[in-house]
Parts: sequence; C-alpha cells; structure tokens
Amino acid sequence: MIDVPADISDNIFDRELKRGTVIRTQYQFPDGSTRNKYLIVLNHNISGPTIIFVFTTSRTEFYKKYPQFNPDILTLPVGAVSFFIKETVIDCRQVHKLSRDQLKRNFQEGLLQFAGELSANHLTRVDQIIRKSRFISSDDKKHILGEP
Repeated sequence: MIDVPADISDNIFDRELKRGTVIRTQYQFPDGSTRNKYLIVLNHNISGPTIIFVFTTSRTEFYKKYPQFNPDILTLPVGAVSFFIKETVIDCRQVHKLSRDQLKRNFQEGLLQFAGELSANHLTRVDQIIRKSRFISSDDKKHILGEP
C-alpha cells in the first residue's frame, strides 16, 4: 500500500463518494464476522455523517429459487457493468448504514476501493424499487430519494 498524505486521501475520498458509487470494503456483520462486500451508496446528502447503502451479491441462486423477492431486487446480467464479472443482484430489501468517517478510515487504510458507478438507468431502477418497498422505512426513503 502506498502511504498517501491524509489531506490527499481525504480529497480523493470526498471526490469519489457520491450517490450511485459502488465501493468494495471490509464490512463487519452483526454476528461479528467480517467480509469484503460491494456496496451501492444511496443517500442524496453524501456529505452527512451517515452513508446509506445496499449490498450486492453474486450468489443469485436464492433469488432464482424464491422469485417472490424479484420486486425488491435488481439483477445485473454479466457485462451490464464492467466492475461485476458475474451476474449480480442488488438487494434492495434492506438498507444498511455506516458512518462516513468509518468508510473514510477504511479508504485511508486501504480497506475500501471505489469500483465504479451505477448508470443513471440502473440508479433510476433502484430508486423505483426503493420507492415501492414495503421493507424500507419512510425516513430512510426520504434520505435515499431526496424527497421531503
């Protein structure tokens, strides 16, 4: 890992982190396990203290077996975006939150990489799914969709 001065690292992080950004970072789950996961940044106010995101997964068998979840996911086929080399599901059934400071620390420590950005069409589809979601709170929807 290259040792980059903090001010330069912070500027890169602030420039790259935006709505629709796909990041790969180390994530600690409630059971204490830690894995690298791809996350899609969702909130409109990206400068706030909390970043709202959804997970992606290339383990799509569950979603094929249980199609009742299809209204709450977006499936990206192979080749839809350059940074996912397998068919990938964006699971919009549950949003998650991390502090912006934690993500920034992960970036500074080399534990977070910016993979790319969703296209405007994919992000619009995610917004449509979230707007209709029975699982996401109205408060979270406001922060994600930028609606009053």
